[in-house]
Amino acid sequence: MKAQPVMSGIILITVILSMSFWSCRQPQQRAMESQLAEVKQSVVKDLIALRSDIEDRLEFVEQELEDATGGSRETLQEARDELQLQIGRLESEIQRVGDATIEEWDEVVAQVSRTATSVRTRTNEVSSHVRQMLDEQ
Repeated sequence: MKAQPVMSGIILITVILSMSFWSCRQPQQRAMESQLAEVKQSVVKDLIALRSDIEDRLEFVEQELEDATGGSRETLQEARDELQLQIGRLESEIQRVGDATIEEWDEVVAQVSRTATSVRTRTNEVSSHVRQMLDEQ
């Protein structure tokens, strides 16, 4: 019969400790979520800046495309398509960053970094090819 009060006491202590742990954990969790939100905002800002740069390059290509003929027109169309593809890749990464949780953040930021590097590299290659073609005319 004494087991019943002891068991109730253990359950009560367990509940109190759980509540105490939970109340201490909540501020820490909120702080981490707040920091994640700030980092997300910074990463998205950088990705938007990169997207804006590509959109400027795309606008230049489209202006050149209006007067282009023959092989240069085809090259500019390919450049336009490639730049649009890179913008699409960035849009996907912006969405991934926005959807990322604390638990998956490290993986997401690593992937975003690889994608951003790839997008920059490919965009620079396309721009260099367009400049070279225009200089040869």
